[in-house]
Amino acid sequence: MNNQKESSAGIIKVEDIKGFVLFTSGKEDASWPSYEMCNQMIDRLERNDFQLPYAHLAFKGGHSSSSHWPEIFTFLDKQLVKEQNDK
Repeated sequence: MNNQKESSAGIIKVEDIKGFVLFTSGKEDASWPSYEMCNQMIDRLERNDFQLPYAHLAFKGGHSSSSHWPEIFTFLDKQLVKEQNDK
């Protein structure tokens, strides 16, 4: 994150994804800067006018917090129901 030139080689082109996108991160993640990197990917989607649904669910806690499944399933259920209704 500190060396943008070197890290640009590993950028994920999230704007090329062909489906809805859900990022989850822990605000106190000690394994990697997941919160900051998810925010960067959200910015990338916005800059590229990404047309499909996307969200970043950021939670208090670290790398392996697993108490947030209800929020994750709510997002996924909403998108899957919408997708079924669009067919």
